[in-house]
Amino acid sequence: MNPIRQLALINPNRVWVVAELDKLHEEWVAWAKVVDAIIDHPYDQRTQSEVFADGEANMSQHDVLQTKTLTFLNNNIQGHGFIDGFDGNGCDRTDLRLKHRVKHRLHRLELLRASLQYALNYVEADISQKPERVKLSTPGGTYVHPERIEELSELKPKSVDLTKLVAILSEINVCHQNRCYFALAALVRTVLDHVPPVFGYKSFSEIANSHAGGKSFKESMNHLDSSARKIADQHLHAQARRSEVLPNIVQVDFSNDLDVLLGEIIRILKV
Repeated sequence: MNPIRQLALINPNRVWVVAELDKLHEEWVAWAKVVDAIIDHPYDQRTQSEVFADGEANMSQHDVLQTKTLTFLNNNIQGHGFIDGFDGNGCDRTDLRLKHRVKHRLHRLELLRASLQYALNYVEADISQKPERVKLSTPGGTYVHPERIEELSELKPKSVDLTKLVAILSEINVCHQNRCYFALAALVRTVLDHVPPVFGYKSFSEIANSHAGGKSFKESMNHLDSSARKIADQHLHAQARRSEVLPNIVQVDFSNDLDVLLGEIIRILKV
């Protein structure tokens, strides 16, 4: 067995990478159960090897899952060791039945998950990599719920391009993960400046005062427009002083109100 080499994250969004890796692991576990239950398919023994007893459809499904996994790993985790080389030449034994191939791939994935978890359990510059809690309850304790980012990523409205918004939200989670609270406050304000055209307005104040989202929505938007904006402005524009107090998560935690905003964006763009 070749060791996993120089394991490191390419994608700085640790929470998302770990969550996606867990999902892939679940897919492989489910696929292993399917493969274990395969009943041999008929095949031409004169021109085909025994591996075709697994059925060409199953072989193809395995290739799809393997390629999907490699694409994710190559894009997000350096030195993952799942297969050496994208196409698996020299490592992926295509001359073996699926039950053996799946067993090998699942074993490598489990080694990777364990190694990655160990690699992420460190403290750098006196900052724990575990994010501080926010008001919004999310998987992994993220500032922006991963499902919100996923839902926005899947929307393809003709009126606006959501690519930048999705990127900003992902960066907010990265800043929260690493306790970069100056940047976090600035990015929340960036969201407020970015989204008015989604609602057909020119400013966020117009959303807070005029959008027909109900009383609770209006209260959340007014809180964002007044408190979140002012806190961000304070940190962005204040000049050097004889003494400073750094922001903490309590000061920059607008996760609940931001989630209300994102939920309304998703709702109106689904129509």
